[in-house]
Formats: sequence, C-alpha cells, structure tokens
Amino acid sequence: MVPCLISFYAKLRTFKPRKIHEPRRKSISRKFVTFDYTTLQFLKAASININKNIRKIYFNDILPLFIASGDDGNYAQTAANDLTVLQAISKRIHYGKFVAETKFRKSPRDYKPLIRVKDREALMKLLVDKRVEKMVLKRVEKKAMVFGQEVSLDPNVKGKYKVDPSIVYSLYKKWIIPMTKDVEVEYLLRRLD
Repeated sequence: MVPCLISFYAKLRTFKPRKIHEPRRKSISRKFVTFDYTTLQFLKAASININKNIRKIYFNDILPLFIASGDDGNYAQTAANDLTVLQAISKRIHYGKFVAETKFRKSPRDYKPLIRVKDREALMKLLVDKRVEKMVLKRVEKKAMVFGQEVSLDPNVKGKYKVDPSIVYSLYKKWIIPMTKDVEVEYLLRRLD
C-alpha cells in the first residue's frame, strides 16, 4: 500500500522520496503489543468493503460542507488530500469489523440466534450503546475545537476554527457512526458462515 501511495504522490509531484532507513532489530522494543489481524479468520465476514458507498457520500455530501466555490488550480494537492481523507474515513468505518468481533466474543450466546435468523434490527439494537455514541460525538467535537483552532498571538482573537466543530460533529453523527454500525451488522451477519 505504501509503495503505491509513494508512487501516486510522486506522479503528482507532491512527494520527493527520501532515503528510508530500516530500524535496527536491536532497537525495536519487545514491549510493543501488536494486533494479530489473522484473528479475523472469518473470511466472508472480514471481506466486507463499503468503499464505493463511502466514496459516493464523500464526494456528494461531505466534501461540499468543506469546500468553497471556485477553482484554485491546485489539482494535484487536492487529489492527494482527497485520497488521504478517504483512506482515513474508510479505515475508521471498517474498524467496525473489529468492534463487532469483540462484542460477539464477549457474548456469543446473545448474537448467535440473531445471526442465524438474519435479524438486522435486533443485531443493531444489541450493538448500539447510545451512551458511548454520545461520548464519541462529544470527544470528536472537542478534538475539532482543540486541534482545529487558528492559533493567534492576539489575545482579542478567540474561537476561530479552520473547520467548524459542529460540522465535524454532524459528519460523525450523520455518516461515520451509522456507516460503522452498518459494517458491524454486515460483519456479524456473515460471522457464522
């Protein structure tokens, strides 16, 4: 994946490859915990991919919230940034597979009967924790406020943001969280295959 991105950015002339130094084996700490992605052994379930839907929503609904009308002529950088944002959104949404697997392993007796009868609504009710959703939405809005501030040394300038935190909040509420829940349900429906 990384070599493809490097190649893509190089073609757009937005990236100049540097000499990449591999870390020495001795310097790698054995204390790092890594996630074994092979634990998603359920190939049908793990193969869920809603990137076409994500792409459609990104270009038709999300992008218009952030862009100004006009043409700045900066096509290469715009394409590279769109790719980066799309990858981040896709990664965030597809983490739903891991969330669903964790919830399934926590209480398989609750999930198995619903999966067998393919009851989407009941699975959604079982998966959803409104309290956690509210916490995630508050955290996302707070992060947008903190990290999206225009920094100024002028004490009179307050509350100016690069992106309105309420837009980030609604982005998660309207698209990111619902699509993540859809991925979770789709994963569970195929979990026993």
